[in-house]
Amino acid sequence: MAGNNEKWRRFELLLANFQAIGKSQSFFVNTLVAFLCLVWSLDVLHHSGGVTVQLLGATIQIHGLWPIVPLIASVLCLGLIGSINLIHHAWRRLDLWIPEVFSDPSFFFTEFDPHKNILDYLACLKLSLRKPVLPDTADNPSAEKQKWNPTLLLYPGLVLLSIYTTSFSLKRIDVTWWSVAYAAFFAGIQSLFALPFLWRKACLFVGVHKSAYDGVDWGIESYYRMSLEALERMVKKQQNPGGLG
Repeated sequence: MAGNNEKWRRFELLLANFQAIGKSQSFFVNTLVAFLCLVWSLDVLHHSGGVTVQLLGATIQIHGLWPIVPLIASVLCLGLIGSINLIHHAWRRLDLWIPEVFSDPSFFFTEFDPHKNILDYLACLKLSLRKPVLPDTADNPSAEKQKWNPTLLLYPGLVLLSIYTTSFSLKRIDVTWWSVAYAAFFAGIQSLFALPFLWRKACLFVGVHKSAYDGVDWGIESYYRMSLEALERMVKKQQNPGGLG
């Protein structure tokens, strides 16, 4: 009994960590989407006749928003990329421990994270009247099918839009050596840290990698800490993805 309680306690800690990262990721996604929409909406309004915003008696000029775009977009974009990297690690830790506490370790990634963001909901849009949003079970082979799946491009698209918007700010602010260095630095640092993430997504999209685990050297140390029963269930699941347990 004490052993089971300890296993459940560890599961709860791993789950809480995974959900905390998911909550932060949801914040970064929603805030970055809202910020980029605001920037481009105000830019369109400004060039189609202009709009004046008055706050506490002060008049805010629309073009005054662009100088802060590289800074804010970079903070949100880098936070998003960091949360994506960390949630992959948190999910693997949780995924390896699930067989220790469940006899049927068949769960979707999204079933453990209650913090959905706008991109998650956009990824669930369907045109078919009969096709389900997700397969009935995570053991269904179609649940792992990601090749040529356009939803894989949603997160990369948001990151690339942030980088583009940061670079585009040079067209809306006075060009000096300082402003060029300022925009180039933030666009460069976003691109640098986004490259591994974009590469993994590209490999998944074209089918070079079958899952997010591929192409990463995780090591095998964690498997030695699993019980024999849990390890057997995991091996059976990998060998027979269409079956249960």
